[in-house]
Amino acid sequence: MKDILYTIDQGNSHPHVGLHIDGQLQRVFELENFSPDQKSFDLVASEVGHLFAWEKQFGKTPVTFRHLFKKHFFLDMPVNYTNTLGQDRLYQSYYLFKKMIHENKFIALVDCGTFITIDLINKKGHQGGWIYPGINTFLDSYTKGARLPRLDSQNLSEQNIDPGHSTEEAILNATTLYLRSIAGNIHEQYHLFITGGQGEQFTKLNLDHKKSYQLEPHLIHRSLNFIFREVYQ
Repeated sequence: MKDILYTIDQGNSHPHVGLHIDGQLQRVFELENFSPDQKSFDLVASEVGHLFAWEKQFGKTPVTFRHLFKKHFFLDMPVNYTNTLGQDRLYQSYYLFKKMIHENKFIALVDCGTFITIDLINKKGHQGGWIYPGINTFLDSYTKGARLPRLDSQNLSEQNIDPGHSTEEAILNATTLYLRSIAGNIHEQYHLFITGGQGEQFTKLNLDHKKSYQLEPHLIHRSLNFIFREVYQ
């Protein structure tokens, strides 16, 4: 019998579910209206919402790991952060910590969604981080001004950081400059792992090609799968 695991990331904007068969991630689906094909499976979730009808959609309540964060430790990873650390950040940091601990590397985990979070990880564990407005959140902020437009992030260009000669140019160029400043704040000794719904756009807009980085759009699903197997198998 195949080993079936579903991992769920409710996220802030685009909830999705990952299907793992025999420990390997096979596909990722939109969470809305998704229903499992199998009768026997395990279910794990990050950021479980009180209003989500888990029993109706999946027939069971998912396993979570938040309770494993105690006294500045998540499992065997030291965490130099209070218990306000978001679950996605915590689980993904743990996954990278366990994967990279023997390589003595400095890791910067960049998760690009509604907010851009950066978590620093080394052999001593989670070392803190930053939270920035995400690309769309940053662009949304311009609507607070009188008659300023809400522009589409698809119009951003990696080449345009010069002073704009129209309101549209000034906003778009400022947004690209803002995003570049985020990557520029990360020391060159750090290897970047980039994830999240806008991770690919982030890499195109900001990263100096000399920086070492790896784009991993489904990192949260791989992390949940990894922790589940460590804890329960």
